[in-house]
Amino acid sequence: MKKKLQFLLLLFTPLLFLANMANPWIEGAEHSGIYSLKNCKVEKEFINIKLVKGDEMREAEFIVTYFIDADSDKKVPLVFIGLGLSGSAKVWVNENSVDKQDLNANQQSFLQENINGFDIKFSEKEDHPVSINDLLYFQKNKKKIKNKVVIQYRATLSYDRRDFIKEYKLQYSLYPSKFWDSFGPIEVTLESIDDIKFLKSNLGNPTIKNNNYSWKITDKSKDIEIEFSPKYSWLIQFLVITGPFGIACIVSAILLFFHIKILKNRRKKYPSKYNFWVPLGIILNCIVFNAAFIFSFDLLDWLTDKTHQGYYLLAVFVFIPGFLFIYGFLIWFIDRRFKTEIIKP
Repeated sequence: MKKKLQFLLLLFTPLLFLANMANPWIEGAEHSGIYSLKNCKVEKEFINIKLVKGDEMREAEFIVTYFIDADSDKKVPLVFIGLGLSGSAKVWVNENSVDKQDLNANQQSFLQENINGFDIKFSEKEDHPVSINDLLYFQKNKKKIKNKVVIQYRATLSYDRRDFIKEYKLQYSLYPSKFWDSFGPIEVTLESIDDIKFLKSNLGNPTIKNNNYSWKITDKSKDIEIEFSPKYSWLIQFLVITGPFGIACIVSAILLFFHIKILKNRRKKYPSKYNFWVPLGIILNCIVFNAAFIFSFDLLDWLTDKTHQGYYLLAVFVFIPGFLFIYGFLIWFIDRRFKTEIIKP
């Protein structure tokens, strides 16, 4: 029984590894605009997004500016919803820094407990599941004039890791804007220190100036979605398109050329003797092919953003026996052909 379990473990280990690597989509942070708990009007909103380098991927640094009109001088509580934000958010109201306040769910009418945690109530009929740790709650006296509220924070991005050139997706929820008394136009600016390749956005085509992309939103019924990828040189793009398997095939083809020349020279000198370059060349090329396949992942990771998708077990369980069979048969056939042509009467 123990031997059977060991056999099954050995059999399914590579499958479990590949299954773990199979998830192509990595979710980023979920965040939205601020929500007013009392009647206020947003005259306009500016969303400035700067793409920055994180530890292993790109992040977005948001500076969101609201111009809010209050109907009287009063203290207005505001809530910002952010799930999995990178680092703590900072808030300024009328140029003054504001500290985050602790939330007590039992004392806040806008929070309602459910089975899994809490719901934040936007209205009598609409709510949203949240964790208290994901809420940024603050209060500040608002003047009966235009008030400026600025929130700065970093958020991770969703990305597709199926390729070495990652495709990132930036998301920002406009859902809370419908619960303000009124909400003016929103201007969005996306900027990056490095060159990026703009892919698509549900906001339509952007206005581009000095590598900055900008949109003006009047329809707030849909959330902001922007997709982009890093931009690389033609050489890096060629290597990415070729891929680890293609790079390994190119390196192996170069060695095959020299292997055939050595086989032919050996046969010319010793037409009838055993050609030891047949097995030696097969083994050497097999080692080089699989080494090129494995290390090309590190090469492409170094040239691009890291993806951690090294299917090394594929080389052990598939490429080595497959290569030995196909390449071995090809070399044996070529050497036999040389021998027949040289010693035939």
